[in-house]
Amino acid sequence: AEMMRLIPDLKLDIVERCSGHGGTFGVMKETFDIAMKVGKTASRNVAKTGNKYVTSDCPLAAKHLVHEIEMLNEPAPPAPYHPIEIMARAWGLIG
Repeated sequence: AEMMRLIPDLKLDIVERCSGHGGTFGVMKETFDIAMKVGKTASRNVAKTGNKYVTSDCPLAAKHLVHEIEMLNEPAPPAPYHPIEIMARAWGLIG
């Protein structure tokens, strides 16, 4: 988060909750429902921000949050990006 705060005019909302992904835990058929329950609070909090992007130091966690938001039928789920991608976009290094 400290690096992200260096980006001018960036609206940064920090959600300190588990996404529920946990490596293969979030994708295995046997544990998927539990992973979704674990991440529900985080995904709802992310959806409430209304931000266009979601990021995490774990790219799979960000994608899992977006998947959870889609399953909650929230309008316009955020796009998942790695923090480095957001920083590179902010400084015009990538499109």
